[in-house]
Amino acid sequence: MERNLLKITSIFMISATLLAACSQTETTPNAANSDVTSVMVPAVSSTATFEAESAGIETLLGQGVVEVGAPTGGEIIDDKAASGGKAVNLLGNGSTVQFTVASNFATGNYAVNLRGRGVMYAGSPIVSVRINGTEKTRVTLTSESYGDFTLPPLDLKAGDRVSVTFINDAYAGRGKDRNAVIDYVTLTLRGSGTPVPAPAPVPSPAPTPAPSGNYTRLATEGAAFTVSGTQTVRYGQGSSWIAKSVTGSGQCTNDFFGHDPAYGISKVCEVLVTNPSVAPAPVPAPVPTPVPAPTPVPLPTPVPTGSNAVSVKDFGAKGDGVTDDTAALRRAAATRGKDIVFPAGTYLTRGVIVFDGLQNQTVSGSGATLQAVAGFVRDRDNAVLYVKNSRNVKMSGLAVQGNRVNTSSAGSDIDGVRVAGSQQVTLSRMTVGRAPTNGVTIVDSQGVQIEDSAISANGRHGIWSWKSNDVRFLRNSVTGRGQNPDGGIGILATVGTGFLAQQNTISNTGDTGTKTEAVNNVVYRDNTVNVFGKDGIKVMPHPPSGVTQVSNAVVEGNTISGYRGWVPEGSGSILMQSVIGGTVRGNTVTGTGGSGGSRDEDGIRVNTYGSGPRSSNIQVTGNTIRNSVVGLRMNADNLAISGNRVQSTGYAAVLGGRGISLSSNPELRSGANITVLYDIGTQADVTANVLSGSDVGIYAANSGNQGRISGNTFASSYRRQVVAGSSVTVTP
Repeated sequence: MERNLLKITSIFMISATLLAACSQTETTPNAANSDVTSVMVPAVSSTATFEAESAGIETLLGQGVVEVGAPTGGEIIDDKAASGGKAVNLLGNGSTVQFTVASNFATGNYAVNLRGRGVMYAGSPIVSVRINGTEKTRVTLTSESYGDFTLPPLDLKAGDRVSVTFINDAYAGRGKDRNAVIDYVTLTLRGSGTPVPAPAPVPSPAPTPAPSGNYTRLATEGAAFTVSGTQTVRYGQGSSWIAKSVTGSGQCTNDFFGHDPAYGISKVCEVLVTNPSVAPAPVPAPVPTPVPAPTPVPLPTPVPTGSNAVSVKDFGAKGDGVTDDTAALRRAAATRGKDIVFPAGTYLTRGVIVFDGLQNQTVSGSGATLQAVAGFVRDRDNAVLYVKNSRNVKMSGLAVQGNRVNTSSAGSDIDGVRVAGSQQVTLSRMTVGRAPTNGVTIVDSQGVQIEDSAISANGRHGIWSWKSNDVRFLRNSVTGRGQNPDGGIGILATVGTGFLAQQNTISNTGDTGTKTEAVNNVVYRDNTVNVFGKDGIKVMPHPPSGVTQVSNAVVEGNTISGYRGWVPEGSGSILMQSVIGGTVRGNTVTGTGGSGGSRDEDGIRVNTYGSGPRSSNIQVTGNTIRNSVVGLRMNADNLAISGNRVQSTGYAAVLGGRGISLSSNPELRSGANITVLYDIGTQADVTANVLSGSDVGIYAANSGNQGRISGNTFASSYRRQVVAGSSVTVTP
């Protein structure tokens, strides 16, 4: 097939590939690489633009279809609005434009710009940008017209594969099809790792200039701001900032400041206020005969004079742990246009404190506790602290305590904190506990982030997100109540698109540690789940909401242990049920060997939920499983299972689907009489694994078994290495 020529603005050597998803595959030699074309051109190290249509599409890699009849794959289209009149239309989940960096590519850190547009249906398309298969960021194509999207900078070197993958396909018939259209990707060298002669050393500014003085909050991420004259404004969070001089007005965005200084974290803009110790502000001369204050009592957390903030004590709140502060706090919560500060203290409330319609504000309190009293009345808004209809809000440092007692019913429906109908709300360094129902509930919202917070001893769930998109939970500690009649899940999300749980510690949950229901584009990364009553990490559909399958789930780098069997059902430390497309990678699972209370204690389970479709197109790789009853229970289609280490008291692996590859696993050790079992009707290739057990290494003699068994290494303890039916090919 004739290929399109590569168009570049500054010359490079690259390999360009389009990996287009399809429900069928063509038979080609070396299919994984046969669709790569290398275009040799002289190398430079400044800026290059890669046209998406420069890739060919001879080989189409298989993937699951979102709905019957949904178009899949990728196609080069004529588009007058695109650069050069052509672009690539990505039609299905997994469809990918990929560029391979060649040997004369300059090593360094590159600013990245993606130009594309969305074909809209039931929401905007999302693409995943990856380096060598590892996701670096996601981009939502929010417009049907072409737009430029600035990505976080990327470190690149020769041989790296830069790919753009469509991940949230939706289809409901002709004219109702969500697609992602990619025009080009531009890389601009920011800093090179290639050795070059260095000029004589000269003093250089730190990456984030820090003139003498203090910074004061100016705006939250995504908001506009104004300054008088020319001032220094910084953008970021924590220890990661970009500072620049701004005259007049600006935007608190990645685009305005050049890149994302703290990817995955909600950011703010702050303006530099000159340090008074260096340049003190003029003050009036002292009064000749000063009148002493009656009895000076400084506020525990004073509001700086001249700051854009108010204290709740300005409205009459006492914070003494005795006074009913309900009315004063409600007056403070009605403040608009200023940040709201809770000085240290305990604020008693007999009713809900509602923050309704906040815009570009912060609510903060260091050492401040909002405490619900006995007889608390929820008065329709069912939480101690309620944020609703708000946008670009950060709430930090507060402790919120409910009035749950051991006899409280979780059905009383009083949460600690509730966020509803809001966008871009961040809860940071919060402490939430003893709410009768959930610690934190998120409803009908988008872009809510909970970070660095401690949530414990609540009546039902630690955190629950309902019908909300792009929710993020980072570095939180979520602790349940152990075995109890109401169960309880640490972090739960039901219905939505976009979920990230990263570096959380979830412990002592009466039910499942954490799960998503009817949520697409799920990422669980580097979490610790310890002591749980049913399942560890679970991704599944939600038939009561009309959702029987979900797509695109990544579960990687998590540590799961401590199954207790408090819920009398089968358990899995990691479960994917009716999931189309996903990865289970680099997790560590420690089971109980059956002592947890269920004979179906699986390390990793990939299967079907209810009447939904079978899970498919899942990679299970590089996991370590110890002391589970069944190590790998794989009742799904098109699975690639490799690089895993399994020690189980029962089967090391049970295979029950079509198109399964169990290959190059360095340890499959079982305590049962069979190490790897083909279930009825299974079609699987089992190759190059290392097996240990007592009786039969691989049993593939059930009805309908097909496939190939070859190149495996068997321990000498086996009485029979392989028992296989006539439709299974067995070679040494």
